Amino acid sequence: MNPTLITICKEKIAQYERDLVDLAKHRDTLNKLFATSKDHEEWFCVWQREELLEEEKHLNTHLTKWRYKLGEAQGKPLPKSDNYHDLDVIKQVPCESIMPTEAKRQVSGRLTYLCPFHDEKTPSFFIFTNKNTYHCFGCQVHGSVIDLFMALNNVPFKTACEELEHLV
Repeated sequence: MNPTLITICKEKIAQYERDLVDLAKHRDTLNKLFATSKDHEEWFCVWQREELLEEEKHLNTHLTKWRYKLGEAQGKPLPKSDNYHDLDVIKQVPCESIMPTEAKRQVSGRLTYLCPFHDEKTPSFFIFTNKNTYHCFGCQVHGSVIDLFMALNNVPFKTACEELEHLV
């Protein structure tokens, strides 16, 4: 057991729990505003609600991560299920290994490709090998190896994880 790590985990968990409480208060305020809004203000309330949902997902993801880290630091075994996938291991599969074409150019940690998601003559799709992420400057798609696999093969997250686990 690492007491310093346990303290850090507990602090992070408390921080994310406070952030979630603040977010809930903000959502309640927004709901009251939405109930009294006029038609021309409705788009703003809908947009804000979507932003809050995204932020809540983000906070919950981090909260879960820190709770797992706390369990590890305390020597507690992680719960595993049939749906468990070690995302840190899966994300180590190189993006370039699942690309359907060869790189057009390689320059210091960047591989350049023709984008598989839109027609183009000049390569605008980059894989950043140091971060193992991708970004297309033409159509603005970006993400991790899991996102790339899902988009290339039109499969859901779980299927992408299962398939990528075989490549580790």
